[in-house]
Amino acid sequence: ELKPYNEDYSLKLAAFYEQTGRTDEAQQILLRALHTSPGSKRLPIALGRVCESNQQWSQASVYYAMVVNHFPENHVWRKHRARCLYHAGNYSAAFEQFTICQKNDPESLSLSEMIAFGDTALRLGDIDTAQQLFDEISAAHQHQLLHVEILRGLCAINRGQNISAKSIIDTARKKWPADPTLLEVAALVPAE
Repeated sequence: ELKPYNEDYSLKLAAFYEQTGRTDEAQQILLRALHTSPGSKRLPIALGRVCESNQQWSQASVYYAMVVNHFPENHVWRKHRARCLYHAGNYSAAFEQFTICQKNDPESLSLSEMIAFGDTALRLGDIDTAQQLFDEISAAHQHQLLHVEILRGLCAINRGQNISAKSIIDTARKKWPADPTLLEVAALVPAE
C-alpha cells in the first residue's frame, strides 16, 4: 500500500480487490480509509456495496445509514438501506425506510422492493398496509405474479374479507389452475 490514507487510492484498490473476488481485503482497505477519513461521503457507499455483495446485511445497512445522513433526499441509498434492513430481519426499520421512500417518491420502489415492503408490513402485522401494497403491485403488473396473488388472498382472508379473498383466489386459479399453494390458500377461504 503506497498511499494507505489517500481516499481515491483506497477506493481504486478496493475496487480492484472486489473485481478479483477478494471482497474481504476490499472491505479492510475501505475500513482503514474510513478511519482516517470519517467524513467521507464515498467510502460508506463503497463499504455498503461490499457488505451487500457479501450478504452482510446489518453491516451494509449501517454504512447506507451514513450515506443517507450525507444525502437525505437521495432515495437510491435509502432503498439500499431498506433492502438490507429487510434481509437482516430488521422489519420495523425496513418498514420505516420503505415508507419514507414511497412517500417522497411513489415511483421509486422497484417491483422486488414493493414486494419486500408488503412482506415487511405483513410480518409486522400491518395487514391493511400489506393488502394495499399487494393490491398496488397487482394493479401495476397486470401479468399478476402468482406469489403476489397468494399474498393478496392471504391478507384478505386474515382481514375477514372472505368475498374479496374468494374473488382474488378464483381469478388467480383461472391463470394457474394446478398450483398447489394456490389450492391450499383456496381451501382457507371459509365457505359462504
